[in-house]
Amino acid sequence: MSWLIARALNQRGLLPHLGAAAPFSPEGAPHVVVIVPARDEEANIGPCVQSLVRQDYPASRLNVLVVDDHSADATAAIVRGIAARETRVAISPSPPLPTGWVGKSHACWIGAHAAAPETEWLCFIDADVRTKPGLLSRRRASAARMALD
Repeated sequence: MSWLIARALNQRGLLPHLGAAAPFSPEGAPHVVVIVPARDEEANIGPCVQSLVRQDYPASRLNVLVVDDHSADATAAIVRGIAARETRVAISPSPPLPTGWVGKSHACWIGAHAAAPETEWLCFIDADVRTKPGLLSRRRASAARMALD
């Protein structure tokens, strides 16, 4: 167990720091869809989705898609409530899990295939994540700077 902690401490500086990014203009920003796979996340899904719609990324170029993976709690109802107030948020039910698939990866696959044709970037976020407003702008600027696609 101690070797895992040592390894984690050793690796924490490997990722570059995301510096401040200049705001994207709506015309220059690629269309981004954030996909959130969710199953029984009623305690997390509201704050997660709210943090995503508060991004400083151009609103006309950002959508949030929650893929509900057969939740037995209020997850879907919470997302539908947010979607009723926020047109950039949508919910898609996950179909039954095919043989050989794992739930979360299947939900991500469903979300990727449900993204609008104009989508240029997909971002996958776990339902227990809370984002800061500059996450997408910084990540997209970093990808452009490093010539990533």
